Amino acid sequence: AGQGASCSFTTLRGLERHIFETHGRKFCQTCLVGRKVFLHEQLLYFPDDLTRHHRDGDSAHLLGHAIPPLPPHADCTFCRRGFYDQDTLLDHMHKRHLLCTLCERQGRKGEFYSDYSYLSLHYEEKHHVCSHAGCRRGPYKLVAFPSEEELKMHELAEHAALGHASQRIGGRRAARLNLQMGAASYRDEQE
Repeated sequence: AGQGASCSFTTLRGLERHIFETHGRKFCQTCLVGRKVFLHEQLLYFPDDLTRHHRDGDSAHLLGHAIPPLPPHADCTFCRRGFYDQDTLLDHMHKRHLLCTLCERQGRKGEFYSDYSYLSLHYEEKHHVCSHAGCRRGPYKLVAFPSEEELKMHELAEHAALGHASQRIGGRRAARLNLQMGAASYRDEQE
């Protein structure tokens, strides 16, 4: 089509092909999905500029003040997929991957795992896992606690099987748990 001539396309692919073959430019695929604007408002890039755009975004200095700056895109390392911004990535992580809520409560934010096998391994390495068969989900150990004391309380309440810590007293099962509430006293620190 000549200068000023109108083109019409029945598919987005057809438009993309025309833009690349005629003008040497491309849409950012991540922006097409995540940027909430009309198609004619999407930006076009030279192919060798897409990596920079994805990594750094587009500042007001680059775009001018008429167009709001575009954020760097965020990548899911598990899926090897790009998302428009950090909020969209976080939404994806909560829907498709698994957050360690124990780490989250202990102040280590954003500890995600790709699937149950990796979360189970993490629980075994970093937390206290219930090994009772009733607390397994297939081959995975997914009932975990931040402390050994909390695990023992769980075992006592759910399984009544503390092994060596349990003893019979008058026909009933008794267990000894060491619990600390608040700071230790001066006397406890001296012992």
